[in-house]
Amino acid sequence: MAPVLANLSAGLPAHLPGEHAPQHSTTLPTYIPSPPQGVWYLGPVPLRAYAFFILLGVFVAIYWSRKRYVARGGDPELIYDLALVSVPAGIIGARLYHVITAWDEYFGPGRNPLNALKIWHGGLGIWGAILAGCLAGYVLVRKRGVSALTVLDAIAPTLLVAQAIGRLGNYFNQELYGKPTTLPWGLYIAPEHRAAGYEQFSTFQPTFLYELLWNLAMAGLLVLLERKVRLWGGQLFALYVALYTLGRAWIESLRIDTSFYILGIRLNVWTSLLTFLLAILAFIYLGKKRYPTSASSSPTISLPLSPTSRLPLPPTSRPSPTQPLPTRSIRPLTPTKSMPLLPIRPPLANPLQKLSMPKPFPLQTTKSPRNRPLLPRLPRPQPQLAPLPMPRPRSPQPRLRKAQSSRSAPPTPRRLAAPCRKFHA
Repeated sequence: MAPVLANLSAGLPAHLPGEHAPQHSTTLPTYIPSPPQGVWYLGPVPLRAYAFFILLGVFVAIYWSRKRYVARGGDPELIYDLALVSVPAGIIGARLYHVITAWDEYFGPGRNPLNALKIWHGGLGIWGAILAGCLAGYVLVRKRGVSALTVLDAIAPTLLVAQAIGRLGNYFNQELYGKPTTLPWGLYIAPEHRAAGYEQFSTFQPTFLYELLWNLAMAGLLVLLERKVRLWGGQLFALYVALYTLGRAWIESLRIDTSFYILGIRLNVWTSLLTFLLAILAFIYLGKKRYPTSASSSPTISLPLSPTSRLPLPPTSRPSPTQPLPTRSIRPLTPTKSMPLLPIRPPLANPLQKLSMPKPFPLQTTKSPRNRPLLPRLPRPQPQLAPLPMPRPRSPQPRLRKAQSSRSAPPTPRRLAAPCRKFHA
């Protein structure tokens, strides 16, 4: 490590007269040297470190998001389609946010408005990237009919890793540094890259390094919480937003680059605090709603049935190739924490059969610490219920015939009582 730092420091320009020069040491420098250049030319084609690390972060995020989404039962091709839509939209949104918040740098007196299109010089706001990328991805996900919360949970830790890799581009551009410092890990900034009013200082707070380490630590924390704590759909992404904005508010307070101020506080600090509160409220709301974490809410699978017991056979027993067994679609046999397994009920052939149906029996599954797909222990077969006979409807007799028959029939004579013997006697 020491020889590499020494070679990098050998190409640094000399400090200005009267400035606090970094103290050189023969064993290990007491500061972090900046790279001598951030652009390399392959003939007429420039190769910029800023663009390289941004693209590297995007590729890492796509690869990891694909694996995480497949583990949730989703289609891996959807992640590629999302990248084709969300990445360009995120870059455009990030640039628009930076230009709007730093309007004077591009449209002020004596400024060139065309510089707003030169994104290779730096200036991408992460807030605009997340907002524009999520909106573009949401439109695509809604058209595909897939749960948007499951996609957000799959890409939550991958975004932190991509942001951490992208901060290395700020290191090569010598931008987004903090206040002057004399700490051993202070970052040396060349005189042509120093902010106005700080030309006499040479070492500054490496805010790019602080955010890089914070993002990697929070990505590991999200993966750990996902395995140890029961989270519902969308809660992992809400935690990502809350944890990132919490660290970003502190890092933004150390920066000295030009920005828009409200009540003496940088705009990005206000944005971080407001987004943090919204993320906490979203986390609580999603915990009450309990949305599923799987990609499909009710997937079905087919298992071979035994002709005698009509119960699903174990996966080890295979049907004979000459005599195929019938199949039946049942509910998923691998329930997740957010999607309980529903009992199996035969279809009702007679509406009156519902009155004599037994209570549904729950399927017992073995617990798995990593939620691996396991076959359940099936209960005993239930007796088959015969449908109840339908009551035979009575044919109503018309009243008209009754009245006509009573008119045509002669009156029935009344039976006279026997005479009293005492009276005749």
